[in-house]
Amino acid sequence: MSRENPKLRAQINDGEFIVTVQLDPPAESEFPNLLSSVLDLRESGITVFDINGSRRDCMSSFDVASRLSALDLEVMPHVTARDTALEPILMQVSHGYREQKINNVLIVTGDPYNSLDGNPDPRNIFQTKSVGIISSLDRELRRTGQTPDLVIAAAINPNADTLSREGARLKAKDREGADIFMGQPVFDTEQARSAFRFLKDSSKKPLLAGIWPFAHIQTVENIHAGKIKGVVLPEAIYEQAMHYTDNPEGLREWSFEQTRQTVNTIKEEGLAQGIYIVAPLRQPSQLVDFVESLHQ
Repeated sequence: MSRENPKLRAQINDGEFIVTVQLDPPAESEFPNLLSSVLDLRESGITVFDINGSRRDCMSSFDVASRLSALDLEVMPHVTARDTALEPILMQVSHGYREQKINNVLIVTGDPYNSLDGNPDPRNIFQTKSVGIISSLDRELRRTGQTPDLVIAAAINPNADTLSREGARLKAKDREGADIFMGQPVFDTEQARSAFRFLKDSSKKPLLAGIWPFAHIQTVENIHAGKIKGVVLPEAIYEQAMHYTDNPEGLREWSFEQTRQTVNTIKEEGLAQGIYIVAPLRQPSQLVDFVESLHQ
């Protein structure tokens, strides 16, 4: 049975510019702090929160999503092939949709757990990949009427080493039922334009561009060093950021302004139907001023 007007589905259908915040799931003991930040962000205008699937020892994306949706917040937990076999994924998504008002999911294959002894890590499931999960969700849940309005988001990586292969995967995700695509974070207008071109070569579905305002110089250094898979920081942005090595407030002000300019270009040139904002780990409320500035 179709439910009334899920927020993200309505925004997609209406062509509204979407702004979501991407959260890292906390440890159970830290959830009250996350909730406080989420409520602050809701007051600043955020209506959708997507929740990472993490390899850290923390709450699951669905645990966080269910608690937030109970407060009438629209959520999008990440579902990874790494962590769960296909049948439990279908059961989890179906239950979340019917019982917890979890209307949206982002499907990713997921980065594997790293073994410390050289042997395969038993936590890595990988019964299928993201395309297989998308296909099964569409065929076995949506088309059967169990989750008729479920929004299935899929990831794309315009920074992939082999773009032809990534393009083929994008087409497969589109064909198997993805409603919307979420790209790797972009840090300037040229990266945003590149992501738009890459998507439009293979799909007409909407894009949410990732953006990542910097709150800490360590984040800049980690991205530049290649420690965050699939995310590429332009050299010019890195050099500008390093001017603020000993000035965290200056880094934050500069990065927020740089990111605002990129978002303005995305909106003005129609490069995406929206953005997701990567929140600082354990400090999502640092985004409140930035989010409010987007509405000015």
